[in-house]
Amino acid sequence: MDNFIVNLFDKLKKKYILELHWSGVRYLGKDGIGLYDAYFTGSVLSDTAQINPSDNITLDFSNMYHIFLPHFYLANLSWIGVDYRNNKVLLKSAVLKGEFITKLPKWNEEDYIIIDTSKHEEHLHDFNLTYDAFVVNKEGEVYDY
Repeated sequence: MDNFIVNLFDKLKKKYILELHWSGVRYLGKDGIGLYDAYFTGSVLSDTAQINPSDNITLDFSNMYHIFLPHFYLANLSWIGVDYRNNKVLLKSAVLKGEFITKLPKWNEEDYIIIDTSKHEEHLHDFNLTYDAFVVNKEGEVYDY
């Protein structure tokens, strides 16, 4: 019975996962990073409303850290333009800004960000201003900072 519950939880969780990928990173000084060829992918895209062409979301990376500093691990992901192609949402001029973003050891093209959208169904979205997020390496392991 326990395995059934674990498998069900994993299946439900995957329903809400949004992945942010990129092909390269450009450092913007202390302001953040630019993400080349950034795109969203994940099963949640089939259930989501259309993504606004010029918008932003606030990502909360605090669950990745052992020391909690309120508001320090927040980053703003913004883009100017979207294009829907091959089960992906391509983000034009994507930028990730946040006080701690440029302090991370390195960002490379094999890393990606997992965004948990479970608290952002239509009836919950207005009450949750941030999205929980995790930086993941190419092996699928969450970085431990």
